[in-house]
Amino acid sequence: MSSRGAVFRGGLFLFLQQLLSRGLTFAAGQVLLRFLTAQKLGLATQLEVYYLSILFFARESLRVAAQRQPIAPGPSLGSSSGATPEAETRSKDTSQSHSQHISQDPSQGDSKSSKAEQPRSAQEFKMCRSPSQTAINLGYIAVPLGAVVALVFGAMFRRVSTAADFVPLALNIYGIASLIELAAEPFFALLAARQQFGARARAESAAAIARCIGTLGAAYWASRAQIEIGVLPFAAGQLAYGIILWCVYVLHVWPLARDEGFSLLPRGGLQPPLDRGEQEQTYVVAGLFYKPAITLAASLQAQGIVKHFLTQGDTLIVSVLASPVAQGVYALANNYGGLVARLVFQPVEEMSRNYFGRLLAIGSVASVPSKDGGTEKDIARSNIKENDGKAVADRKDTVSKAAHDLAILLKIYLLFSTIVVAIGPVAAPPAIEILAGTRWAADGAGDVLARYCYYIPLLALNGLTEAFVSSVATEKEVHSQSLWMTMFSAVFGAAGYFFLEVADMQASGLVFANIVNMACRIVWSCAFISRYFLKEGVRFDLLALRPGIVASVACVGAPHVIRITAQMLLGNGVTNPLMRLAAMGVAAVPVVLAIGLSELSFLQQLYKSYQR
Repeated sequence: MSSRGAVFRGGLFLFLQQLLSRGLTFAAGQVLLRFLTAQKLGLATQLEVYYLSILFFARESLRVAAQRQPIAPGPSLGSSSGATPEAETRSKDTSQSHSQHISQDPSQGDSKSSKAEQPRSAQEFKMCRSPSQTAINLGYIAVPLGAVVALVFGAMFRRVSTAADFVPLALNIYGIASLIELAAEPFFALLAARQQFGARARAESAAAIARCIGTLGAAYWASRAQIEIGVLPFAAGQLAYGIILWCVYVLHVWPLARDEGFSLLPRGGLQPPLDRGEQEQTYVVAGLFYKPAITLAASLQAQGIVKHFLTQGDTLIVSVLASPVAQGVYALANNYGGLVARLVFQPVEEMSRNYFGRLLAIGSVASVPSKDGGTEKDIARSNIKENDGKAVADRKDTVSKAAHDLAILLKIYLLFSTIVVAIGPVAAPPAIEILAGTRWAADGAGDVLARYCYYIPLLALNGLTEAFVSSVATEKEVHSQSLWMTMFSAVFGAAGYFFLEVADMQASGLVFANIVNMACRIVWSCAFISRYFLKEGVRFDLLALRPGIVASVACVGAPHVIRITAQMLLGNGVTNPLMRLAAMGVAAVPVVLAIGLSELSFLQQLYKSYQR
C-alpha cells in the first residue's frame, strides 16, 4: 500500500473514531447541561485544562519525535506477505536475496557488503534489531514525566481553586486518570509506528463510551439519591476513560509481543544504526533510547511550554479576568465550536504530521551533532548531493509531492472555512437555544458562539501549518519558533487584557484575543513553509490558494442575506428556534452552491485525484 493511501485510511479511521467519540461526548454533555450551572461548567473546564496539561507536557514532544524516527513499519505497510519487521529481519538472516522494505540493489548477495554500501538515508530506516521495542521504550518516558507534571500543576491548582463542588477530590481523580492514560502511551507509540490506526480507533472509541457511561452514571446516581457531588461526575468519566483505554491497548499489543518476541516493558540492548563510526557508542542512551529522538523531544518540550499556554491560555486568562458565569458561557461556546475542530481537523493534523514527517524523512531527526560538527540533516543532505543526479531528482520529486499535497489540504480547509464563516454566525444563536436551552441563550452563549465561528478557520489553518512545521523543522528552527511563540504569548496576554478588562467584552473578548494570537501564529508558519520549499528549490505559492471573489463576498455578505431571507420565509413574530434554524438552512443552500460552483475546477481536480 502507498504511503499516501495508508495515511488516507488512517485519517478515515481516526475521523470515524472522532465521530463516535465526540458524538457520544456531545450527547452526554447535552444531558449534563440540564444538571449544570455555568459556574460548575467553568470549574469542570479548569479541571480539564489540568488534565490536558499533564498529557501535553508528558507525551506531546515524545509523539512528534517518535513520528520523525525512521522506524520500520508494521504489517499494515509492510511487504505483501504481511511479515513484521522482526520477522523480516530473521528472514533476511537466512535468505539474503529476500526483497526488503527499503529499496536495495537486488544484485547484492552478501548482506554485510550490502549494509556497508547502503546510503545513510537507507540505513536510518533499519535502525535497530527491534523497531517495536524502540517505540515501546520511548513511550514509557511519558509516565515519570506525567507524574512530575501532575504534582507540580496539582499544587499550583490547589492554591488558586475553591474547595467547593468537591474540586480537591476531583483534582486527585483527574491526576490518577492522566497517569493511567500515560501508561498506555508505549502501546500507542507502537501502533502509531506501525500505522495501525484501526486498533487506536477501537481503543479510543471504547474509552469514550466508558467516559460517557461513567459521567452520566455518576450524575444520574447523584440526582436520584439527591446528593450534591459537584464536578465529580466529570472526574469519574475521565477515570473510566483511562482504565478502558489502557485495557484495550493491552489486548491489541499483547499478541504482537508474544508472537514477535519483544517486551511490553522497557528493555535495553538496542543496537545503533549501521556504519555509525565514532558515534556508535554514544548513539544509544542507556541501551534504551536513540539519542536523536531524545534530543529532539527535549527541544520540542521547551517549545511546548509556550505552545501549551497559547493553546490553553484562554481558559487560564478567563479564570483570572472573567466572572464565573462568563467562564461557563465561554466553555459552552468553546465546546460547541471546538467540536468541529476536534472532529474534523484533529485527525487530519495528526495524519499530516505523520505523513509529511515520513515523506520528508531525510534528516528529520536532526538533533545529534556529527563528529565534524554538522547535524544529521546536514549529513543526509550532503550525501544526497554527492550521489548521482537521479538521487537529487528523486528528492525534488518527493518535496514537490509534499508541496502539492499540502496545497490541496490548505485549499480544502479554506473552502470549508468559507462555509463556516458564511453560515455559522447567523445560525449560532438559534442553535444554542435548541441545544442548551433558553437559560444559556439568555446568558449570551449564542452571541459568543457566533463570534467563535470566525475563530474556527484560523484554528484549522494553524493546526495544519504547524503540523507541517513540526514534521520538517530542525532543532535550530524549533528554537526559533519557540522565541516567536514567546512573543505571541505576550501579544495574546495583552489582547486578552484589552478585550476583557478595558473593553469589558467578557467571553466574546476572549474569542477576539484568540483570533489575534492565532493570526500571528499562522503568519509565522506560512513564512516558514515558504522558506522551506524555497530552500528545497520547489515553488509553493500561498497566494494562489486564496478564495475566489465569490467565496470572499460570501464570507462578508452571506450572514446578512441568510438572516433577511429567513425572516422573509417565516414572517415577523416567529420565535421558535427550530423553525428559525430550518429557514436559515434553506436560505444557506444557494450560498453553498455558489461557493461550490466558483471552485468547481478545484473540486473536479480533487475528485480525479481521489479516484487515482
